[in-house]
Amino acid sequence: MRASAQGLVDLTRSTIEGTRYCFLATVGEAGAPHLRIMQPFAAEEDLTIRFGTSRGSREVRDIRENPGVVLGFLDPVEMAYAALYGPASLEEDARSRGRYWRDEWAEIWPEGPESGDYVLVRFVPERIELMNLTREIAPEPYGLRPAVLVRTEDGSWELTEG
Repeated sequence: MRASAQGLVDLTRSTIEGTRYCFLATVGEAGAPHLRIMQPFAAEEDLTIRFGTSRGSREVRDIRENPGVVLGFLDPVEMAYAALYGPASLEEDARSRGRYWRDEWAEIWPEGPESGDYVLVRFVPERIELMNLTREIAPEPYGLRPAVLVRTEDGSWELTEG
């Protein structure tokens, strides 16, 4: 593997953009892991990702107790995955909820993004683990561990040893 940190970030973005759904892992009561499928909104330039969900959902309860989460994206065509680690928070302001809304959710929230039950989960990655066998992104020993990026204090990404 001879990829730059920026090249790996770009490949991570490509993996995210090519995936309609992802997995969100949280830590629940007594440290038990919880995993569920989510439909993310498009990642921002800095890879911040948002999801719409119910205020009463398990993910909201878990994030209030422990904001550390993992997002998992899978690209079976490229034989690739990206795991993004970092803190999640809740956004409840009307402007954000209106911006991040899908019309097909009207069946769930007939009041639209103004529903008192609709809330956003905002995720900001601090660490990325990436493997892409098609593009030979798999550090030695080949295929046994991912490439790892960490966000630096200035917001850039740095390639690191797992």
